[in-house]
Amino acid sequence: YRYLPGAFRDRALILPQGTMILHQPEVPVPIAVQFPYPAWATKASEAVEDVSDQALKDELGL
Repeated sequence: YRYLPGAFRDRALILPQGTMILHQPEVPVPIAVQFPYPAWATKASEAVEDVSDQALKDELGL
């Protein structure tokens, strides 16, 4: 992040996981972007989990 202004470099140190700073020549200021899926999920269907009561019981063997 050396190319960023000092304030943005400081902010980059405290960004939450999954957030990056995007810097494009066409955009006059850096933009913080957040990736909505876990790193291993390349499709929306891979990021969806069944969190129903029945799925939990099945997972726990109840």
